[in-house]
Amino acid sequence: MLNEKLLRDKNEFSFFTYTLLNRIINRQKPVQVKMRNGHYIDVVFQDVSDDCLEPYFYAEDWEYVWNVDGSSCKNWEFDLIEIED
Repeated sequence: MLNEKLLRDKNEFSFFTYTLLNRIINRQKPVQVKMRNGHYIDVVFQDVSDDCLEPYFYAEDWEYVWNVDGSSCKNWEFDLIEIED
């Protein structure tokens, strides 16, 4: 049996990341999100632009960067798993 999530494009929004994006847009500031390792981080969004070919989420200090599905570009322990209310 295959894990269907591994076949999904990392550059497609999930329900979770679409919700996160809407909160960032509505609040016009970073949103606090829990990572898989239990740490909380303020997350912002970068849309496609002349300088950026693909959209992504990132921490303001650029220590962490995530694909639009919430998976970390560096380490699975940094995957985004929960949005703080």
